Amino acid sequence: HGDPLALAGWSLSAELLNEVRVAEWLGQADADLFASSHTCIAHAREIPREDPRGPGAVFNNGAAGMPNFAHVRWGVLTRVSADWKRVPADSLYGIVLGAHGVRVDAIPVRYDVDGWQRTFDSWWTEGSAARVSYSGRIAHGLRGWTVEDAYPAQGIQRATRARSVAASCGPGGGICGSE
Repeated sequence: HGDPLALAGWSLSAELLNEVRVAEWLGQADADLFASSHTCIAHAREIPREDPRGPGAVFNNGAAGMPNFAHVRWGVLTRVSADWKRVPADSLYGIVLGAHGVRVDAIPVRYDVDGWQRTFDSWWTEGSAARVSYSGRIAHGLRGWTVEDAYPAQGIQRATRARSVAASCGPGGGICGSE
């Protein structure tokens, strides 16, 4: 989790992100990027702002160890690189930021899904909310969310979709539905 106000903050999540507020935070931090994690839903957004360096961005990997999109069985990590000219072959979506030429990409994290499923199921009591929700997500991905939803041309449409997907999550977005 995390946002500029709190380690446990959710303001950089897909469903709560406010571009005006984030542009202010980027200015206060003299930053081009906020990279956040573990808010259930992977997403990235270019943040318009009046800055000679150009737009800023938010990248949120959702959860590296859990599928972040419908019908996939891999997680997502955020890659930040000074090699701005090279698009990684496995980039799901990305952006070049600022005069410094930093490239940011969402990259799939592939792991032994069956092994992770067995380990996860051994940690959680059968029938518990976490086991029911996350076990299905490990097996089938995150219901109703696609790579295209994570970084679309229209941020407003994505925010609306994120709120819909987040509605399948428990309080604070912690328990997310699966197919």
